[in-house]
Amino acid sequence: MRKYLLIMLLFVYGAAAARNFLSADLDHNGKPEQLFWIKAGEDGMGTYYFLEVRDDNGKVLWRSKATKDPENPFFVAETDFGVSLPELLADVDRDGASELIIPEPQSDVSPTRYHRLKWRNGRFEAMKPAYLAYFPSGNKGTVRWVHNFLEPFGQWVSEIKEGKTPGMAVATITIYPRAVTPEETEKEARFGVAVLRWTKKGGKILRWVEPLHPFGEEPETENETER
Repeated sequence: MRKYLLIMLLFVYGAAAARNFLSADLDHNGKPEQLFWIKAGEDGMGTYYFLEVRDDNGKVLWRSKATKDPENPFFVAETDFGVSLPELLADVDRDGASELIIPEPQSDVSPTRYHRLKWRNGRFEAMKPAYLAYFPSGNKGTVRWVHNFLEPFGQWVSEIKEGKTPGMAVATITIYPRAVTPEETEKEARFGVAVLRWTKKGGKILRWVEPLHPFGEEPETENETER
């Protein structure tokens, strides 16, 4: 069953692999730059990419070095042990500078840890990796960046996508509770899709696009245009 839950999550993540760039106005000149992940090579474990930022005229402004080390903050790859492709390029912490959010690869159902890169002085600089934990409150709640997740149970954001409005995002939230038996844990597992507004420490959930529901069940979709 745990393997089935992972397959469902990978299906949700699949949309990120369908494109190879993100856009944002990194230098605040009114013209968006584009960040590409470009194939650097492959081996028996997977395919590896480097990052490249171009301005609106196609000029290369910055480029990373490809790495095969999953602990490296610039690791971008599709491997046998998980997918690590950029999900979001936006001013996540509301300080005026854009962050690039990249999930670390994972091969099981566990909290998603994100590499975070901040655009400063014409280049991306590594921030401390973090999880985006979910804290329910009534029918909504908040998400907050945390640096420690001590066990594979809990409530977390497992995918982030750009929202339709600046300052917003669409997040897939996974709930994997601790129970008496593994079977009960997997029976109680849930996931849903929510629209959130970024804050300095995380985000505030505004509404659910797909309310929390069991894996494998058809959700009640409230607003497909947000996805």
